[in-house]
Amino acid sequence: MSRPGGAPRRSTIGLVLAAAAPAAVVLIIVYFVLAAVIGQNGLLAWGDYKTERVAREAELAKVEAERARLQHRSDLLDPRKGVDPDLADELVRSRTDQVREDEVILQNR
Repeated sequence: MSRPGGAPRRSTIGLVLAAAAPAAVVLIIVYFVLAAVIGQNGLLAWGDYKTERVAREAELAKVEAERARLQHRSDLLDPRKGVDPDLADELVRSRTDQVREDEVILQNR
């Protein structure tokens, strides 16, 4: 079975098999391109990463400020440097509920 001009005629199955490999390669390339654009770590996720980074940096600033405050109080209570008498008195009185008769206590709530 030859065509005019001498070229052999391909069967339908032969054409499908011949097109299967290039089609599979194209599908794999399309998959990786889509994953690079809209995937979990793709180009569209960069905006989310930037937003999350800003939020994490703000949270880090708050935590570092709290850490600095606690470090300062810890330094005031360090026996090697000398305990701050006002802070020590404040802590003891607040934890033991000790008040002299001539003192007025203002509680912040």
